Amino acid sequence: MRPQAIDRDRVEALVNVPSSILQSWLLQLEPLCRFVFVLRAIEGYTRRDTSLLLNADDSLCEWAYVCALETMEAFCGTNTACRHSAFETDQNFV
Repeated sequence: MRPQAIDRDRVEALVNVPSSILQSWLLQLEPLCRFVFVLRAIEGYTRRDTSLLLNADDSLCEWAYVCALETMEAFCGTNTACRHSAFETDQNFV
């Protein structure tokens, strides 16, 4: 199963929540998912660079990124701080 393309707006909505909330969500992720998400979404590394840095297969890193994104979107859905973000106002996420 190939992962779907990641919409940059989805990622931006997650990283733009208050830092204390983002930190809480990150700490709940599995370590590989957390490292991949931070490197890709926050630090701006490419998929290939992330894979090389972590010495992990490219497809494993992509899976970890998608897993982190989906998990954090679920966290956002249960958090009132997200209700006023771009997350809910964008029709792609409803």
